[in-house]
Amino acid sequence: MPKLPYTHRIILRKVKKEKPKKSKSKSKSKSKSKYKYKFRKNMRAVKISAKDSKKIELGAKTIYKYILPTRLFDIAKMVVKGRHPEDPKKVILEKDCSFAMYVTRGSGKYLVNGEEITVEEGDMVFVPAGSTFACEGNFEYITVDVPAFYPEQSEEIDK
Repeated sequence: MPKLPYTHRIILRKVKKEKPKKSKSKSKSKSKSKYKYKFRKNMRAVKISAKDSKKIELGAKTIYKYILPTRLFDIAKMVVKGRHPEDPKKVILEKDCSFAMYVTRGSGKYLVNGEEITVEEGDMVFVPAGSTFACEGNFEYITVDVPAFYPEQSEEIDK
């Protein structure tokens, strides 16, 4: 994939809010965050072809990651042929990302926080941040992660 200009790689950035001016009125700001998100003015649509996706081999699972110009979320196609993680005594702890998985082909099962969820084509499963996760079967799914996935937030642990 050709390197995108900086403005295409990062759509949003955090900027500090200005300190509110003291006024005689007693109205309070509803926002609790010290940051707000500011959209870049020159943001444009970007097409990412399948051939431009980043292929990541993880044993029984292959990830085709589409590199988006934002860190708010990301999307990837997953192909599962077996169990991930391969050791049945292990699961993945997803610390910061919540994600939704839509099954596009085949059937299998997810193990989410110790609960086994059987899926087939057309099913969708939501996994909140802080959950443990494993998958097994012969199927493909599309996943959307919020915020965008980064490797340091995911850890393989014992069940």
